[in-house]
Amino acid sequence: MKSYTQKPIASLELIVEHIIKHANYESVTIAEENFRLQREKYLYFVTSGNFTLRNQTNNHINFVDSAPFIVGIVNNKDFTDGGMVFSPQSECTVLIMDRQEADNIFSEKGFWKILYLFTTYVIQSMLITKNMTHGANSYKKIKNCIESLQQLPDDVKSKISAIQFIINETGISRSRVSAILAELKKGGFIKVTRGKLISVDKSLPHDY
Repeated sequence: MKSYTQKPIASLELIVEHIIKHANYESVTIAEENFRLQREKYLYFVTSGNFTLRNQTNNHINFVDSAPFIVGIVNNKDFTDGGMVFSPQSECTVLIMDRQEADNIFSEKGFWKILYLFTTYVIQSMLITKNMTHGANSYKKIKNCIESLQQLPDDVKSKISAIQFIINETGISRSRVSAILAELKKGGFIKVTRGKLISVDKSLPHDY
């Protein structure tokens, strides 16, 4: 079984607590609209809610996660050819902070070890998301998407339409995606309720 770095949730909450008490920031609530990120200038501390990060050019999903999270720590140029858009899956609270001021605080308080662990988690998760569309055929692409969704925390996964997620990520037709999910559900491989992936109950078939 593959070993994955876990998100350092408690440590991220410690950083956010310090930012709230001692730093200058703008707090915004993002409920429905897509929010264009300016990662060259700012860091974004997500303190509540679930979200996706999308490529502005092709609308592909680069990341799916939930609070606590820091957007902008990782240079995403290796993962996307366009700008990044923050798309809330539920109402999100985000603290926007000048990047240089944040870097100064990280150095002053010795937060870089925490950020190293967080960066490892982010890069690992982004590579998983990037690789899930590299299957040789439509079924394998769908299989990879299902396996990637399964790795998400339950509170994040429960907010995402499995069909729409796969369509956005692969470009496969809704009818094809629906048909394959229905067959996998019928075979007892997956559990889907109201369009949300609940669980993968046994290893997915290699071919369809």
